[in-house]
Amino acid sequence: MFKNKDKKNKDSKQLKALGAILTLISAISCIFLWLPKRFKKFIKGEKRELTELSTGKEDFSRFCKDSSVLVKDLFIPNDNNENRPRVLSPKSLIAYVAIAVAVKLLVTSFLFITYPTPAELAAIVSANMVNLINDSRIEAGVEPLTQNNLLAKFAEVKGEDMIKRDYFSHDTPDGKRPWQFINRGQYDYVYAGENLAMDFNSAEVVHSAFMKSPSHRKNILNPKFKDVGIGVINGELNGHKTILLVEFFGTQRKDLSTLALNNQTDSQDNQNSLNQINHNDNDSRTAGATKDEFDENFEQSNAGVIVVTTQEKPSKALVDLVIEYSNIFFIGFLIFILISLALNIFVRIKVQKPAVILQSIAVLALLIAMILVKFHFVEQVAPQLLIL
Repeated sequence: MFKNKDKKNKDSKQLKALGAILTLISAISCIFLWLPKRFKKFIKGEKRELTELSTGKEDFSRFCKDSSVLVKDLFIPNDNNENRPRVLSPKSLIAYVAIAVAVKLLVTSFLFITYPTPAELAAIVSANMVNLINDSRIEAGVEPLTQNNLLAKFAEVKGEDMIKRDYFSHDTPDGKRPWQFINRGQYDYVYAGENLAMDFNSAEVVHSAFMKSPSHRKNILNPKFKDVGIGVINGELNGHKTILLVEFFGTQRKDLSTLALNNQTDSQDNQNSLNQINHNDNDSRTAGATKDEFDENFEQSNAGVIVVTTQEKPSKALVDLVIEYSNIFFIGFLIFILISLALNIFVRIKVQKPAVILQSIAVLALLIAMILVKFHFVEQVAPQLLIL
């Protein structure tokens, strides 16, 4: 069974790698297809100058002078280009628009192919999370978990409650504890635990952050857990669009006899776990601790939200990379046009071409729109991952 799962994971990674290569090739093709003739002429001229310099046909000072003429014609308004830099010519600006639109369409199409709907995202992330959890457990020498549909249903209910009531916490605003979302009549648990995350694009990013947090890592690698249920919910929380993940871990009473307990793990080690909860008709207690003592311990783990910025994410899935580099592309493009326009205005401030300025501003506005407008729901997620 594990061999088949590893094969599927390998095939999935190969498909993602192939998709990344095709995406890169398509983007490069778009850029070179629409590359203005002036840029091609500039590149060709620089190659010629470098060849002449390397073969000794001209000295370095002559090379610098010829190159400066090419750069000046391209970026600086002067008499040779009729005070209209080649980078801001109508053909160049049209090419920039075509490239920007092509890249935006390419990225948006890729995202919709990868995650067509929020429901599809939830299914993919849930499946990937279970695989990542079990890979980590197997690597640590712990038995893998079984995906449990009941726990997944309860996790979704907890997530929907957080979205509906606008909170990100293990406990609800009225004090309801995480394990109270699990119906013991359907899932008679003796162990339970919870991990939370919000603002993410892929399972890989969330799992990597969990594994770097001691309390979350203990839940993932806890040998007392037999089952896991993943709930992924899209909605608005804390004033912005988000993707919320709830991980419920558990062990049913009927499975307790088959559970290989780790004697080195006790209730005080698991800050985020609801360890060995024995219920009777009137009360619930942890082994070796009263309910109030357990609540106090759990509250300590409930107090601190861990923020993982984009730069700190140790590993990134293909979706994250596509979104990140497309944003870098548009920001870089925007800076390029801004610098070119500034040179056009301020180098020869007394000689201006209003059409050049207006056309360049229109392209700048389009690029800003490309950065701000998010067509796919995944792009609307905040760039910081929060885990609890």
